[in-house]
Amino acid sequence: MQQFPLYAELMLLALHDERGTANAQKADVAAAAGGLLELLLQKRIAVDDNGVVEVIDEAPTDDTTLDMILVEVASSTKPRKLKSWMKRLANKTTRVVAIHRLMDDGVVVDKSTKVLGVFDRSAYPEIDPGPEAEIVARLRRAVLDNEDPSERTASLLGLAKAIKLLGAAFSRQELRGHKGRITEIMDEYKLVNKAAAQALAAVESAVVGALVGAGVV
Repeated sequence: MQQFPLYAELMLLALHDERGTANAQKADVAAAAGGLLELLLQKRIAVDDNGVVEVIDEAPTDDTTLDMILVEVASSTKPRKLKSWMKRLANKTTRVVAIHRLMDDGVVVDKSTKVLGVFDRSAYPEIDPGPEAEIVARLRRAVLDNEDPSERTASLLGLAKAIKLLGAAFSRQELRGHKGRITEIMDEYKLVNKAAAQALAAVESAVVGALVGAGVV
């Protein structure tokens, strides 16, 4: 199964499978947060002790979304903290570029229309359910079956929890009954890779700030 970047995995959780619609604010945040954490995991950017993002490697990644984020961070005229980058990047442009990655891979299709011939109604229903099914299965094995998650799966779990997207993989009853397991996974994540866990915590904090600012939480 093809491995997708974190922003694409989050976008699949954000989009309704059949209708292809999503809460715009959550989708914007998912694209930005997933892209930033993917670059952190790939060691293209880093976050210093003051929370400021710095570029380590600005060579192209061959991923349009990641390259767009990387170029914007690298070309900034002043240092910015992760929370500031979340605010700047969580927008329609990042979201649309992220969705186009899924379109290019044949996972979703553009069924957008105009309402009353004026207002755009974006819709990207799934035409290949395989990738999201694999993502959901990974999350469920980690939480429900106590399988040791990979760093990438733990990162996805943390971001999906912060953006309130876990409902795409678990019922409310399952989430209530397995709060302890989710906390355990995140605690183990911090022990295994402290640097990545710190980056995830910074992204999560920025995600909460972005959602509060958008009136989603």
